[in-house]
Amino acid sequence: MAELGQAVTRLDRILVRLVDIAELREWQPPFPDLAAAITQAKQVRGRQKAPVGDFGADRAHLRRMALAAAEILARLTDDEEASDVSSS
Repeated sequence: MAELGQAVTRLDRILVRLVDIAELREWQPPFPDLAAAITQAKQVRGRQKAPVGDFGADRAHLRRMALAAAEILARLTDDEEASDVSSS
């Protein structure tokens, strides 16, 4: 159970950082479409119970945070790859 709590805390910190990066990148060329991913991540974080302790709910929350993080990463990566191709 302690490991799950640590994973939730660690992924929450990562998600906060990704949202910060996405909010900065949203206004830089090539202007990635990040608004929906940012909103999703903030909503997922807002549903977090404190403290953790319910294994099923915590595991589900961890999955939702991971999906939100993956969505932001995918959008940032797609835009970086697209800008690399267009500048070649």
